[in-house]
Amino acid sequence: VALPRLLDERRAGVQVSSRPPAGATQVAPGNGSGASGAVSPGRAAWIAGGQLWTYAGSAAAKAVAGSSGAEDPEWSPDGQWISYLRHTGTPATELWVVHPDGSGNTRLWTGEPGGIEWSPAADVLAVSSSPAVGVGGLELVGTDGTTRPVVAATVEVQSFTWAPDGHALAVSEVVK
Repeated sequence: VALPRLLDERRAGVQVSSRPPAGATQVAPGNGSGASGAVSPGRAAWIAGGQLWTYAGSAAAKAVAGSSGAEDPEWSPDGQWISYLRHTGTPATELWVVHPDGSGNTRLWTGEPGGIEWSPAADVLAVSSSPAVGVGGLELVGTDGTTRPVVAATVEVQSFTWAPDGHALAVSEVVK
């Protein structure tokens, strides 16, 4: 499927959200950038020039204020949120969420993420704070900013995934 004109007009190297909400169409850009992503019917989110851009309905595409250093946008399963990582020049990475229209841009978490996954319930993200090698645990981060550890920070989480109903997590830990 060809990218809509909205994304074709952006320069090469755009990074489009790779995890669309239900009903979205998978796309692959024709500009040779190698990026792949998703466009929800009437909406899109992508990175261009190191900033998160959104398009929601008939309004013009716009850069999300305060999103410089953004990367890895991901749609929530219900399409109400877009999460993204933001690098601010420090060793830590920030996890942010924003509504598709660009409102509600909020920092939720700061650390060294080993993995981030939206719950099928859409209002919670599971965040592994285990970098590629080391320890760090796993915590749940709500779109309201609440956090709850579910695996101790002294444990290295190798991988994790949500149950389809969003009420449980399967976690693989490194045993030493």
